[in-house]
Amino acid sequence: MGFPATSSNNLISEEKALKHITIPISVPISCAAIDDKNNSLNLRMSVATKVSASGIALEVYREIDSDLVLLSFVDVNDRSLELKGKVVSSTKIESGAFNVEISFHGSKDENIEFAKHLVIINRRSGQKPETIIDRRLN
Repeated sequence: MGFPATSSNNLISEEKALKHITIPISVPISCAAIDDKNNSLNLRMSVATKVSASGIALEVYREIDSDLVLLSFVDVNDRSLELKGKVVSSTKIESGAFNVEISFHGSKDENIEFAKHLVIINRRSGQKPETIIDRRLN
């Protein structure tokens, strides 16, 4: 799923930006490994580090045991959002965690809505993308 370069222009709308670029974020998100019948295999808490209209990058502290996942988080209006995805790549990093790239498997509108709400949460939190990860490592 290669992530394109990130734009530094913060004046474009979240939805327009998501159609063309990857946005760095730092948002806690749950990632449930599922089988082909949507049965949950395990649950991993993670931090979303990048998002686009077509996928997401996560930092996960334990390996995901399936290619299929169900991603979920609670938005700023306390609404639970869920979206299915497929693991595209998983790389172990120096800290022992895994960088995981996931392609979204919803409709185009569902994918954009999911990604847009992650960007909104990140912007409202006022945190820089590295903040949550740095706290966990210290």
